[in-house]
Amino acid sequence: MLTEGAAARLLAPPVNVLRLALHPEGTAPRVANELTAYLPAAGPPGPGHLGFTVPLRLRTDGGELRLLVRRWGAGRAYGPG
Repeated sequence: MLTEGAAARLLAPPVNVLRLALHPEGTAPRVANELTAYLPAAGPPGPGHLGFTVPLRLRTDGGELRLLVRRWGAGRAYGPG
């Protein structure tokens, strides 16, 4: 569902997820909201910065998929402690 309609060459291993998300032949044309409106102010984050969450609305053949995409702050490990 997340990769439907993406060009096969963008899905060949190893998949570059950022390229797949932003490429005109990837998922970019199916994004229903303007993501730049949710980006934080430029500049280095402060010591208490934990990251930010961006709502993502993605059009699919089955309807609109609504997700929350979390970007952790620098230096924070992903996954359980």
